[in-house]
Amino acid sequence: MPELFIEIGSEEIPAGYIGPALGYLQKELTGFLKKNRIEAGAAQTFGSPRRLAVCVADVVARQDDVTEVMHGPNVKAASHPACPPPIMITSYLFIIDKT
Repeated sequence: MPELFIEIGSEEIPAGYIGPALGYLQKELTGFLKKNRIEAGAAQTFGSPRRLAVCVADVVARQDDVTEVMHGPNVKAASHPACPPPIMITSYLFIIDKT
């Protein structure tokens, strides 16, 4: 499987900042992958005073498919006693009645 490698180059980073920066980079990247339904293996981080890097193994080529259910407009909100419902609402309700 493919692997994702991100490297960030910078000026000198103080030694005390490298560990927390690598931990944050790893946490945010794995959270981003999970949130966007991209399966991946474990993330490894590497750091030096001029570079921060994270390597994620076994990244899938495609994210999982999602099926979303959407409902049509509310009939009460679309109609008024003084005037008939718009054509779009009427045709939508006709389709619902046929199913």
